[in-house]
Parts: sequence; C-alpha cells; structure tokens
Amino acid sequence: MKTYTCYLRFGITFMTIVLLGCGNTETRVSWARVPEKPDPTLQAAIRKADTAADLLGGRLMSALQRALVDGGPSEAIRVCQEIAPRLAEEVRAEQGVQLGRTSFRLRNQSNRTPVWAQAVVQQQSAELSAFVSSDGVVGRLRPIPMMPLCAQCHGGQDEITPEVREVLATYYPSDRATGFRQGEVRGYFWVEVEIDDQ
Repeated sequence: MKTYTCYLRFGITFMTIVLLGCGNTETRVSWARVPEKPDPTLQAAIRKADTAADLLGGRLMSALQRALVDGGPSEAIRVCQEIAPRLAEEVRAEQGVQLGRTSFRLRNQSNRTPVWAQAVVQQQSAELSAFVSSDGVVGRLRPIPMMPLCAQCHGGQDEITPEVREVLATYYPSDRATGFRQGEVRGYFWVEVEIDDQ
C-alpha cells in the first residue's frame, strides 16, 4: 500500500510539472522589430495597420473639432472619454484588427501600452516602428504629435483654463497627460494585425 501511495504521489507531482511546463510554453510569445526591408506579407500587414490608425485618428480628430466648436474643451474631454472608445471599436470591427491609444504619460489608465511597444513608448520615440511576434502578429506604433488644437487639454498650466482643469480632475483624477509642448510626441496609436488575415 505504501508503494502504491508513493507511486500515486509521484505521478500526480510529475503530471503537475508537465502541465505547468506546457502551459508556460504555450503562452510565451516573443517580439522582434520588423526588418528595414520586410517581405511582402509583413508590408501588407503594416499597410493594414496604417489604414486602421488613419481611420481612428481621422474620426477622432473630426469628433474633437466638432466638440470644440459646439461646447469647447470641456466637451472635447467628454469625446475622449465616451466617444473615442466607440470609434476604436468601430475601426476594430471594420478592419479586423486590435488597436488603441497609449502614452508614456497616461490620462486614461485603461489605455495601457501593449507589451511589445513598451520600450519605444518609454523612450518617447518620434519614429514609426513595427514589430512581429513569434505567433504571427504585426504590431504597429504611430506617434501622435502635440498640435495647437491639443494644447487646451494637454498643454502647460498656462494653456489650460481652470474650468478645463476642474473637468479633467472629475473625469481623470490620475491624469498625467498635461505639460506637453507643440511638436512633442504626446502619445501613440498602436495596432495589431494577424498575418494570417492578409
């Protein structure tokens, strides 16, 4: 009986190790920069990512411009909080990609940076970059430059009115996305495209 119990315990321990090991290898994904001269498949994925980023950026800019005309910066903040996620979901569905916005100084804490983009975002790089994963996904990172239009909500303390500061504090109590100057990188659009979908 002791021998049987010993074998049973050994078997359970061995299977646990094997299953844990298998689980770890299945979830381990590595990322590398796309070569300077990518093959046609990678080029197509990058073009698809750029199209999606253009669509999201264009729709978001149009919504923000309308909001600024109709209700000023406070209304633009509402657009970023309520409408921007819906616009991203529309583009996701239309283009069959994953995408979003992020920054090294976040306003919305749910806009976390994907793992593959973290080093570039922390460097605050102004360069376009692309990565490819070991499981066949292309990640595209596109900088969002600080423009004059953005200063009312993302500029320095001298550019943001007390009313806007109050609205920001209400919607985003952990806001870190102010103090940017024109021409600086303010954040990024990120897009992920599965290569098999090309």
